[in-house]
Amino acid sequence: MPYLGCQMRAVRPRELGLPGMKRVVVVAPKSPREEVMPIGHSGQSQTFLPQVVQTTDEPNSAYCDCPGFYDTRGAEINIANAINIRKILQQATGVKAVFLAEYDELTADRGRYIQDLETMCRAMFGGVDNLRNYQNSVLIGITKAPLYEEDELLTTNAVRGQLLMGVNSDVATILADRIFLFDPLDRAIDNPDFWPIERFRTEIAQLEYIPQQQAVHLFQTTLTDSDKVHLLTTIRQLHAQIASAITQGDVTALGQHWQLLQRLRIIEHPEVHELIEGQVLPDINIAILQKANAVRSSANVLDFEDARRQLSELISIIGHLPGVPLACDINAIQKHIHDCKANKDNEDARQENLATLRAELAEVHKRLALVREQLDRTSKK
Repeated sequence: MPYLGCQMRAVRPRELGLPGMKRVVVVAPKSPREEVMPIGHSGQSQTFLPQVVQTTDEPNSAYCDCPGFYDTRGAEINIANAINIRKILQQATGVKAVFLAEYDELTADRGRYIQDLETMCRAMFGGVDNLRNYQNSVLIGITKAPLYEEDELLTTNAVRGQLLMGVNSDVATILADRIFLFDPLDRAIDNPDFWPIERFRTEIAQLEYIPQQQAVHLFQTTLTDSDKVHLLTTIRQLHAQIASAITQGDVTALGQHWQLLQRLRIIEHPEVHELIEGQVLPDINIAILQKANAVRSSANVLDFEDARRQLSELISIIGHLPGVPLACDINAIQKHIHDCKANKDNEDARQENLATLRAELAEVHKRLALVREQLDRTSKK
C-alpha cells in the first residue's frame, strides 16, 4: 500500500521515462509523507522482500506490501517471494488479505487475469471452502479504473458483473462480493462508488483477522509448474552438496547449504516436504552413520588419535545440522571409544604384568641354575 498517508498526483509516463499514453499515479513531491513502498508502473512487480510498515493510528497493526503472485521475473524471484511471505505469516499475530487488480485486467486477454486470480485464491486458501470461511478477512481493490465508462459513472456492480463474466464460479462469486473501487487521487467526490483513502483504511481496519495459527496452516504456497521444477532441482543440488560436504568434513560449506535448504523448506510445499523427508534427510543420516562407523573403525584398530579427530569432526558436522533427526548416537560412540581404550589399557596392564612375571620367573630360573651348579660342584668334591 505505497500511497497510504501520502499525497498523490497523476503524471504522464514520459515524465518517469516510461512508454505509454495513460497517466500514472505517483507520490507528490510535496507529500507530507514520502513514498513508503515503490509503486510499479509496468507489468513487473516492484516488490521483492515483503515490506512491513507500522501504522501510526493503530500501533498493533502494520501494512505488509507483498510481491505479486506469479511474478514475471523468474523462478528464483517467485521462490524467494514465497519464502519471505511465509516468514511474515509466521511472525504475524493475525492476517487480513487485500488484493489489488488493475481495471483493464478484468477484460484483457478474455478475462485471463480473473482466471489466474481464481486459481491463485484456490491455491492460496487451499480451496473454495476456506476462502468462503474467511471471506470477511478479504478485500479486492480495483485500481486505475475510469470514473466514467461510456459517459456513465462506473459502478461497483458493473465491475462485479465484468468479473463474473470472465469466470462464473463459486470463487468468483465470493471475490465479486468483496470488490471495491479505489482511486488514490481521492476523486470520489465525482463518483461515490470509489473509496477515498480514509475509507480504504477504515474498511481494512474493520476486516476480521485470520488468527496466526490458522493463517500459517491456511495459506498455501502459490508456485507455477516451472517454479516447482526449479525449486525441486535446487533442492536436489543442495542434497548432493550436503552429502559431499559431510563426506569431506567441510563444515563451512555444510552450514551454508543446510541453511539454504531450511529457507526453502519453510515454503512447506508437499513435493518439497516429500523430497526432503523422503530423500535428503535419510541420505544425510547415511552419510552421518558412515562417519560414525569410521570413528568406530579407528577405535577398533586402537588408533585413538584418529578416532578422536574424526569424532570431533562428526560432532562439528552434527552441530551444523540443527533440527535433523539423527540416527547417530554420539554418546554411544564416545562410550565405544572409551571401552576400546579401557580394553587396551587393561590389555597393556595385563601384558605388563605378564612381562614382570616372566622377568621374575627368569630370575628364579637363573638362581635355580646357580644353586644346581653349586650342588654339582659340592657333590664332585
